[in-house]
Amino acid sequence: MPRVCRFPRLLRLARHDAARGALRSAEHLLATAAGAGSSPAPAVIAEQVTVLTLVGRAADALALGAAELDGLHGDAHAELCLQLARTAVTAGAWDDAEAYVARAGRPGDPRSLVLRLLRRHDFRRLHVTETTPAA
Repeated sequence: MPRVCRFPRLLRLARHDAARGALRSAEHLLATAAGAGSSPAPAVIAEQVTVLTLVGRAADALALGAAELDGLHGDAHAELCLQLARTAVTAGAWDDAEAYVARAGRPGDPRSLVLRLLRRHDFRRLHVTETTPAA
């Protein structure tokens, strides 16, 4: 039986707070939503991974998501895999990112393609050069 969010209002408020940059508030709301039931809904877990990454806690985000991943199936599993891949990129864990993309099983998904391109071109080495306008 798929897990559903028992507190959709908390999830909605957390997403709103995250979108407006109130990341600590979003983190608190998500922790409340996750702790309110026996096991958190996949949408709550994915949002927690996103917010933890945004507040600079990518290692915590990866640990949280990895711990919950085996209990998910279908779209929820693929979505969390792709979110974990994004978090791994943020953390500079390129091999982990590639493994999560593969585990998502969605090679045609635009997010998979972008993450694979970043890996292939070693995004860390891309540099933006500044040019001065001609006088």
